[in-house]
Amino acid sequence: MSVSKATVADLSEEISDYSTDHPISGLSRTGREWAFAAFSEKNVLFLRQKYGVSERVARLAAVRLTSLEEADSLFFSLLRLQMPDPSVLPDVDKAYVQVLSILKEKRPVAVWGDYDVDGACSSALMVRYLRWFGIEVTPYVPDRFQEGYGPNQQGLELLFKKGIRDVFIVDCGTTSLVPLAWAVEQGMSVTVIDHHRVGPIHPSCLALINPKRQDYTGPLFLQQLCAGGLVFVFLVGVSRYLREKGFFEQEALKEPPLFSYLDLVALSTICDMMPLRHINRAFVKQGLKVMRQRKNIGLTSLIDASGIRESPDSIHLGYTVGPRINAGGRIRDASLGVRLLSCEDPIEALSMAQELSTLNQERQLIERQISEEAEVQALSQRDRPYLFVFGENWHEGVSGIIASHLKGNYYKPSFVLTVKQGFLKGSVRSIPGIDMGELLHHACEKGLLLSGGGHPMAGGLTLERAKLEAFIAFLDAFFQDHKGEEAHPPLLIDMALTFENLKDPDFFDDLEVLGPFGADYPHPRFLISGVRLEHILPFGYNHLRMYGVQSNGQRANIVYFRQADKDIGRWLLSHPACIIDGVFTIQTDRRWGYRRAHLMLEDLR
Repeated sequence: MSVSKATVADLSEEISDYSTDHPISGLSRTGREWAFAAFSEKNVLFLRQKYGVSERVARLAAVRLTSLEEADSLFFSLLRLQMPDPSVLPDVDKAYVQVLSILKEKRPVAVWGDYDVDGACSSALMVRYLRWFGIEVTPYVPDRFQEGYGPNQQGLELLFKKGIRDVFIVDCGTTSLVPLAWAVEQGMSVTVIDHHRVGPIHPSCLALINPKRQDYTGPLFLQQLCAGGLVFVFLVGVSRYLREKGFFEQEALKEPPLFSYLDLVALSTICDMMPLRHINRAFVKQGLKVMRQRKNIGLTSLIDASGIRESPDSIHLGYTVGPRINAGGRIRDASLGVRLLSCEDPIEALSMAQELSTLNQERQLIERQISEEAEVQALSQRDRPYLFVFGENWHEGVSGIIASHLKGNYYKPSFVLTVKQGFLKGSVRSIPGIDMGELLHHACEKGLLLSGGGHPMAGGLTLERAKLEAFIAFLDAFFQDHKGEEAHPPLLIDMALTFENLKDPDFFDDLEVLGPFGADYPHPRFLISGVRLEHILPFGYNHLRMYGVQSNGQRANIVYFRQADKDIGRWLLSHPACIIDGVFTIQTDRRWGYRRAHLMLEDLR
């Protein structure tokens, strides 16, 4: 049943009286309930008076803040206010000494990273910093198909034969006990800078800089850093240490321009889906400003090759730039990302950016083919509390993407694996309430997996085909005892709008004050009622674009992502000129000095 305009208007005015989420009666076309998000009128008044913001900003902020004490980090996202003392990180003093020794003796260095965006960015940060001093740096990213995840003896031997004795391992390495023990036996000095879960046994290395160590006593918010953010904090400490030792004066050198590296920190934070609170918020807000200065030649080339013709925002990074960097590791050359982001040659950077764009197109084609097969299997598992799909010789590089789509469509933890030579290998994406890192850790302890690990919301695993039935039995038992959050929780709406509001410059100013948006700090959702949809057309891969028109003649562009082949998409295509109430998020187009709203449809009825 559709909500009348009168009902919507009443709710938008009265919502301040409710202390809990206030539901809107009826279900949407996709079976979701809607509710206006709760907030406190007292908190709204406090925010308006203390920070001088508009009613709209205060109301949207009140919904997102976990406490009023957090408001300063929202409205004053400055690094000087948020930056911690790097000395709280474990083992940093040992790593500082190593860096100083490397710089004085001009020793060659290797930077070993992961093959995703965070791995590329954190590696590029180390590469750019050390090359500033004229150090010969070899970036190394393992081939995900031949070498797997993290450090391995084969790659370390290759670096050793090249005469490299100093290795910095970023975004991985915490659980690489055997290969790092071999490296130490050969006399290599290894520093690991990682943010993944730490087991009871630490790897043999000079320094393990990981705020998730049990002996870590610093601020808890540092445990929410991606590898890029962690490496940046480490480098801030390195520069301070070198300054205290008089290194810059003795060598007559300028300090590396760390602030100009924040574009990489912002990119890694967004793409690794770190919560945009505390220092992460400052990293992204300041990093986007640096990115707009176009100082990083490689990143600028990739932004241009992606077709972005405006100032990049978090949506561009997460959905356009990030997938292109990931495409290198998913499809062919995992080192393309770090080489591009640390490149200083415009011609070379342009070539790599174009190659990544081509690989991304190839990735999209592969993804479509496998998604169709995975969807057939998923449909037959509707009664399961999780999805487990696999296929012979599916491309391993897209398993994480497909798992994310399945999780989103069915709201269930989703495993997507490929079968090759008697092994199953792939990715899993989870829902709130199911800690996937814990699940995979327990499976490894029981000997069901050859390898496995990850975050609460995502992970990767490898198992022998002979143990498939045992692993499925383990999953069945696990999900009997562990329940995720309620399936399809209500879609929370911030407030009601009309297209007329989108003509108001103050509206865009308010969104910019509140931004950037991302993980754990979602884009505002707006209810817009009485919208007639016209010229509904499919485009791209399963997307729909259309015009929305309200009764006063005001129009807006609308996009509905990944729904053209779903029931709701087919319904829209068969009902031209239908009138809906819709839940939208808004992206601001800032081209040619003029701000315009693009509406992203999330749900309708």
